[in-house]
Amino acid sequence: RAAAGWAYAFVLAFINPARRDAIIHRGTEFGLSRMICDE
Repeated sequence: RAAAGWAYAFVLAFINPARRDAIIHRGTEFGLSRMICDE
């Protein structure tokens, strides 16, 4: 899940570099969300 979050974030950040930081941050949160939920 973390790898998928990062992969999607990097692709979207490449497409829209103006929002890169927000996209990378959200991708990281997406990947870590399962760690917090312990799934």
